[in-house]
Amino acid sequence: MRPNETHPTSFEVPRSIVGEGVRAGSLAATGVALGFLVADLAFGMPFVTPELLGRGAASVVGLTDVTRAAAVTGYTALHYVAFSALGVVAAAVVRLAGRHASVLAGALLVFAIVEVAFAGLVAVLHASTATGTVTWIQLVAGNVLGWVLLALALRRRHPELRGGLGAAVHGTGTWAVR
Repeated sequence: MRPNETHPTSFEVPRSIVGEGVRAGSLAATGVALGFLVADLAFGMPFVTPELLGRGAASVVGLTDVTRAAAVTGYTALHYVAFSALGVVAAAVVRLAGRHASVLAGALLVFAIVEVAFAGLVAVLHASTATGTVTWIQLVAGNVLGWVLLALALRRRHPELRGGLGAAVHGTGTWAVR
């Protein structure tokens, strides 16, 4: 059978949204973790940020006597799972936006809402948990860094995204995601 547009060849396997999202999310999580490590080393306290965030997360679920290793390990796992999930959602949005350019504009709005909600959550954690010694600016900066790295990873895999946001904002058609 000759390959045609309705019957792709075996070389044209669609990329997995989950795999693509987990890879992009893991890259973002690693970038944020390295950013925290650099900041912690600058203050002479390696791994203090994941420790305090891990203790804060543990206290939210009622765990108060957590070792440093458990706090760092637990936060790191939570951090990678959260960014991987965000990556999967972002990869799905990119795929959907390939058919409906307005999805990108909606995703940008959701991103802004999530950032404000995250900043609020950080403020609440700052006031009520052990994360009070980690500045909210550091956490929000880390979160923004994560989003930027996630977007860059997806943009690298989908160069057609470059014109997609303009088309979405101006309502000028669609673009195809490969």
